[in-house]
Amino acid sequence: AMAHGLPVVVSSARYCGIAALLRAGQDALVLGDPYDASALAGALVQVERSAELKFRLQKGAITFARQHQWAALAKLHDLSYQLLKNELTECRKN
Repeated sequence: AMAHGLPVVVSSARYCGIAALLRAGQDALVLGDPYDASALAGALVQVERSAELKFRLQKGAITFARQHQWAALAKLHDLSYQLLKNELTECRKN
């Protein structure tokens, strides 16, 4: 959804891991309690009624999605593992 510029409402990091990376109110709206139907309804109404909020969330969503593509993240993880491997190899030499 975010890669297509859709505003999203997500649960907090306690329930949804990706939320820890999101900027609340910029990339997405974040709910503290995913079981709070009133809060969800309020967030959806907020997005619907505020063109400024909708635009900000759309822009943030696209930017976030571009920065967190799976292929790019996989390359970063691979690089991290390579660096760790090199450090361990150096430690063993000493």
